[in-house]
Amino acid sequence: MGEGSLFYALQNREQVKRLVADEEIAYAVDNPPATRAQGRSLYIRTLAERGMRVPSTEQPWTTLPARGLNKPPLQTPDPFKAYTDEVEELLKQ
Repeated sequence: MGEGSLFYALQNREQVKRLVADEEIAYAVDNPPATRAQGRSLYIRTLAERGMRVPSTEQPWTTLPARGLNKPPLQTPDPFKAYTDEVEELLKQ
């Protein structure tokens, strides 16, 4: 979160309570938990590294589109499963 964000404005007015440090947030961005977020993070990071279009945030969490990969979308219905093997398979060229 940027210093100009709503959170910081409210924090400076003592209207919100900070629960985690900025360092913890930065760590979490690069180290998602072993849940569906981990597979989705791997997917988005890999597409970005390849210079491919990263799907819109409007995409449902339960589907990873495969446009440009010539494969069907990956369904990820279980929020407690990481799906990293499935994502790696989807991303194989």
